This record gives sequence, structure tokens and C-alpha cells, in this order.
Amino acid sequence: MADRLRPLWDFEDLDASATRFREQLEQEGSDAGRAEVLSQLARVEGLRDEFGRCAELLDKAEVLAGSDPVANIRLELERGRMFRSSGDLEAAFPLFKSAFERASEAGEFWFAGDAAHMCAIAVTGRDLMDHQADMTTPLLVRDDAVHPVYDDWRTEAAVPEAVPASAVRLLPVVATTGGGPRC
Repeated sequence: MADRLRPLWDFEDLDASATRFREQLEQEGSDAGRAEVLSQLARVEGLRDEFGRCAELLDKAEVLAGSDPVANIRLELERGRMFRSSGDLEAAFPLFKSAFERASEAGEFWFAGDAAHMCAIAVTGRDLMDHQADMTTPLLVRDDAVHPVYDDWRTEAAVPEAVPASAVRLLPVVATTGGGPRC
């Protein structure tokens, strides 16, 4: 399943994206939906290096998310992005890994791909080698029609140079090319 909010993003125009997310926030019919949109508004603030505002929005979203799987996956992804962008890779990686696990368990493979991508850019090559088997097995053993999430989700080749090619091959989501989520 793809990201329903993805069409609202224009990473080259964060103001326009924020406007679209605020409009969407008014249209959401559930607390979990509002939490999802707030997480994306938080991402805008993180991309602007406004980490205090990003954290405030994520805290508001967390109250609304309840037990909704997608809302909670988004919260972990965006809090992880906030930590990564502010330089705290140690805090970021566990959130990305947890988002990957939650998304895999929930059958939300687009988000699992996003989380795997973020894990790959949040760790050193050695750390990635230590974690790659845990992260790739759930996606690689899938046998159903959902597995080709990679047709839907592609990265911008944002793999750090320190990551060995063998590690990249074991993370097929990271190894693909094309227009995917920005960090």
C-alpha cells in the first residue's frame, strides 16, 4: 500500500507542502488521520531545521495516534528523521528499526521500505552489516503480490559511501533507484 499523503509533498516547496498538509488536517475525520498529517507537518519543520517545532508537532500527534498502526509508524519515522537531521544518529536508528518492524508486521510495505531506507542512511557500514539480516528477511521472504513494493517506493541513492555494496544488495529497497522519499 502506498503513502496516501505522498501526493501532498513537494520537497522543493516546503511552504506549499505545509499549506496542503494544514488543509488536509482540517479534512481528516479521525484522530489517527490527524496524527498522520501532523507527523508530516513535523517533517516539514524538521526539513527546515526547526527541531523544537518538529518535536512539538510530533508530541501532539502522539496523543492523537492511539493504537493506529500507520499513525504510529509515521511517528517513529518522523521522530527518527528529526533525531537524524539534528545529528543524533544513536537516537534515530532504533526508531527507524522499530518503524520497519511495525510496518512489516502490519503489512505496510511502503513504510517498511521507507524505514529500511532511513536505517541504511542512519548507521555506519559496520552497523548496517550487523542489522541487515533482521531488517531484510521479513521483506525478502514475502511471496505475495504486495512484495513488489519496490515498484512503488524507490530511493534517491542516498546510501552513504561507507556502506559496502554487499550490504546495499541485501537491502533491495535501498538499492533501487528513482524518486522516493527524501530524508
